[in-house]
Amino acid sequence: MTTTPPAATPRDGDWLAALWYRDWTGRDAAETDAAAARLEGAGLAPIDVQEVLRDLGTGRSASSYEALDDEGQALIAIELDTMAALLREIAAEFRSDAIRRMAEERPIAVIATRLGLTRQAASRSANADPRGLTTFVSRAIADARKSFNNGGIL
Repeated sequence: MTTTPPAATPRDGDWLAALWYRDWTGRDAAETDAAAARLEGAGLAPIDVQEVLRDLGTGRSASSYEALDDEGQALIAIELDTMAALLREIAAEFRSDAIRRMAEERPIAVIATRLGLTRQAASRSANADPRGLTTFVSRAIADARKSFNNGGIL
C-alpha cells in the first residue's frame, strides 16, 4: 500500500472523501478524525482505503484487501461495518417512503403480500417518520457538492 505523510483532518480533504459515509451516519468530526488516524497509523492512505472499499463493494476483487496486514484488514472491516450501517439507514428510509406512497392507494395487507413482508413490517414502514428521507437527501446533495468541489471521489 502507498505510504503518505500524515494527512490533515478528514474535514480538510482526502480523508473526508475516503470516509464520506461516516459524515452521513451522523458521526462527529472527532470520531472521523480518530478513524482516519487509525487507518494512517496502519500505513494506509485515503486512496488505499477508497480502492479497497470500492473493490470489495463492487465485488471486483478482494486482492487489495488480502494484501493488507491483519491490522489493516480489521480496520477496513470496521469501515465496512460503518458503511453498512449507513446503507441500512438509507434502505429503511427509501423503503418507508415508497411504502408510505403505496399505502395511499392500497391496503397494507396487499402491500405486504406484494413485497414479501409481514403485515406488521409493512405497517411499521408506512408509519415511519417521513423526515428521515429529507434529511438524507439534503446531506447527500451537500456532500456530493462538497466532494465534487474538492475533487473527491464518491
